[in-house]
Amino acid sequence: MKSFIIRTLASVAAAVVFATATLAQPVELTDEHSPTPLPEETTKQPRPAFAKKGSVELGGSIGYSSTTDVSNGKTGDGVSTFLIAPQLGYFVGDGIEIGLNPLSIAVLSSDNFSLTTVHSLMSFAYNGTSGEGVHPFIEGLLGFAIQQESYKSAFGSSSGNTRSGLSFGGRGGVKFQVARAALLNASLQYLQVTLNDDNDDERNGYNALAFAMGFSVSL
Repeated sequence: MKSFIIRTLASVAAAVVFATATLAQPVELTDEHSPTPLPEETTKQPRPAFAKKGSVELGGSIGYSSTTDVSNGKTGDGVSTFLIAPQLGYFVGDGIEIGLNPLSIAVLSSDNFSLTTVHSLMSFAYNGTSGEGVHPFIEGLLGFAIQQESYKSAFGSSSGNTRSGLSFGGRGGVKFQVARAALLNASLQYLQVTLNDDNDDERNGYNALAFAMGFSVSL
């Protein structure tokens, strides 16, 4: 009986040693067990080129203008007016843009008086083409203006005068590319407007300095 127990224990010990040696053997990985490669890191896509030849820019701006009246060649006091200006531009070369501001409207009003000026301007501009999302620009302006004055009397009747003439000036600022085809811009503009009648010997009109913020898309 004792010899049977000894043989049994010896068999169990041999089985344990064999199993331990088997588990300790290194397991060679095959292709089926290779770890799945991680996806490559997504790289940031570069911004598309802006202000390239043949592209079109559509947009507009709003802002405030400090307008100084000029009467018979003498400069008066400045007043603030609200400005709205849509714009269309076409790039005839890299960075070189010919633009049209078909209808810029400036309004000045009080209880008994209103002054509305409508501009149509053409521009010739140069835009920076760095492609880094920040594009400084400078442009010359030339156009035609019509000004309508309106007065209200104590009796409720109204009267006014309409004048027209040429305007010229310049604008400069920066365009910020905020999306693949969208830009925000900030600009400072100066205009000198002459609104003389046929019998005027001295200049009549006004000078305007405006700050505006705008939005445009590049097509």
